[in-house]
Amino acid sequence: MQELLRNRLLVVGLVFLMAWPGRAQQELSINQLKEQIAKLEQIDRDPATSLEVKTLNRDFLKSRRLQLQSALAKRIDDLRKYKADVASSLTAEEIRKVEALISSLQADLTELRAAGPSPARMNKKR
Repeated sequence: MQELLRNRLLVVGLVFLMAWPGRAQQELSINQLKEQIAKLEQIDRDPATSLEVKTLNRDFLKSRRLQLQSALAKRIDDLRKYKADVASSLTAEEIRKVEALISSLQADLTELRAAGPSPARMNKKR
């Protein structure tokens, strides 16, 4: 009985999170998406979670991973454009910082794409 109630509360919570007014139109940050993915992955790994909840949860996970891929790709593109536009105004150290950030984001994107449908390992904070 407790498990059934817990699973129903999880479903209601997930649906509420997904349907929050205006939430879908706001662009979530990379860190917010990573945090949401981590929470959804915890539910997916919980053996007490019902199959119905896991199925719904996996749809949400897929959506968040696609959003994260898009956000990472956009941030990489933005940083590359920034570097190209202002490279002549930056010191060598500043250019290295921008390049290091691009490399780090690219590694996250590569890892996310490689993870495919399995749980992503994207819990690092940037």
